[in-house]
Amino acid sequence: TENLRIGSRGQPGPALAPVDGKIDEVRIYRTALTQTQINDDKNSRYPIMPAVASWSFENLVGGQTYDTRHIVKGAQEGAGKFDNDDHVSVADSPGLDVIAGEDFSITACIEADMGAPSEMAIVDKRLLLGLDEAKGYSIYLWNGGRFGLQLSDDPAFVNYTNYISPNPDLRDGTWHHVAASVDRDNPSGVVLYVDGTVVLTGDPTVQPG
Repeated sequence: TENLRIGSRGQPGPALAPVDGKIDEVRIYRTALTQTQINDDKNSRYPIMPAVASWSFENLVGGQTYDTRHIVKGAQEGAGKFDNDDHVSVADSPGLDVIAGEDFSITACIEADMGAPSEMAIVDKRLLLGLDEAKGYSIYLWNGGRFGLQLSDDPAFVNYTNYISPNPDLRDGTWHHVAASVDRDNPSGVVLYVDGTVVLTGDPTVQPG
């Protein structure tokens, strides 16, 4: 019932928390990637295994980018440039939803401009019913450019969880690979990575689906 957005949040409605910078190689996997696999993904020009979806931003035509999960070899040459209110909207599909108990991972490359806003949504698939009411998942930069993940299994104020790394500030004008790996039945199954290094672990069992 909600579209996936790259580069902002706020579905339905106008773009909120837009990215000021560049995004590349967005990938969604239906498994909890290990640290070795995260580093493989960081260094790979294409998804390291069958992906739910992948956007390489190397096939931009008329403002559109195409799902490239079936491409098996390529070059990291193109990227999406986002300026304040730009975003990519992907039509809702059951394959992009995460069902109860299902493991998943989201990876992306981001180059956030120096001096960019503190809050920027990288990938967001949430049903927003109000300022503090959301259901779905999102990866983002928050409060000083720190990488984070939000999970919510119910659109209510008290029922979402944010997992936010203590550092670093990624708004430095250089490329960074970010990844969130979620093993749903593991109390330490949320693992956030920046450039292949673990920056946070958390408990996803509080958001089972």
